[in-house]
Amino acid sequence: AEERQRCFDAGMNDFISKPILPELLHQVLSRTFHPALPHEQSEGGSSLPDQTTAMPVVDRAEGMAYVLGRETAYLKLVNHFRKAVSDGEEKLRLAWTDGDIETAQRLVHSVKGMAGTIGAKRLALSAAEFEGYLKSTGFRDAVSDELLEKYVTDLLLVISVIDSGDF
Repeated sequence: AEERQRCFDAGMNDFISKPILPELLHQVLSRTFHPALPHEQSEGGSSLPDQTTAMPVVDRAEGMAYVLGRETAYLKLVNHFRKAVSDGEEKLRLAWTDGDIETAQRLVHSVKGMAGTIGAKRLALSAAEFEGYLKSTGFRDAVSDELLEKYVTDLLLVISVIDSGDF
């Protein structure tokens, strides 16, 4: 939300956060280059899904949308994600124990984008929350420890679902 506001304050007309969903990009570009007439605009604001509703661990349909429905490309992304996070918890906990907040933040940031792209939105959101807290405070405390555990739980759940093939 903070990044979005900074963009609008700088004079931008719209904002899309990563990972970029092609359908959303098309909607934003269409609004920008072919704005709807006032009576064509939908009521109620954003068409983005409500992030407070229950989410699947890995939403295959959402992930497939990022690759325009190409299943082979999607499975390649999922496999890349799985390999990239194979020792993610271990690396993160090592950085955390060593007090290396910068490395912890970088590791979480990398997973955040990849998770969103494969449809693991819950993990992407917990990563964003954890990363945002680390950016704003720059140190370890009880809140960051709690956010770490939430993030690791979500990460391990996504790994478990991928390994089971049930997505």
